Amino acid sequence: MKKITILALLCTALLACDARKEALPEQQGPPTSAAYRQETLVKASDTELHLTVREVRDSRCPMDVVCITMGKVEVDFAISDGTQETSVTASLQGDDGKSGRAGFRLGNQDYLLTIREVLPYPKSTEKPDLADYKVSVYIGKK
Repeated sequence: MKKITILALLCTALLACDARKEALPEQQGPPTSAAYRQETLVKASDTELHLTVREVRDSRCPMDVVCITMGKVEVDFAISDGTQETSVTASLQGDDGKSGRAGFRLGNQDYLLTIREVLPYPKSTEKPDLADYKVSVYIGKK
């Protein structure tokens, strides 16, 4: 009888600990490339959002150097649906699967912004101007 009780408790515990990943919006089509300080239209499902890259803070390890850590790049965005605006910050670091994602809300809708790439990648011999940065992003409804 003890074995059955323990087995039942173990099965219950396993079912209760069901690991669920955060539901991610579908990413349709190629990412949108947004240049530094230029307003860009981003399609989020059936909605067009206005996105502006406000600031880029790049501390990634240069591509021609061996570093202990990969560093990260943080990007501040202004996002608007035409009537409301919000600020969003996302950071991309290493190969962390959750890196580069930031949730935000406009009106009654929740969105998820995902950074795919930030270019140019730093080199030890040159520091890119902020005006040279381009950020590839997806925005999807949650």
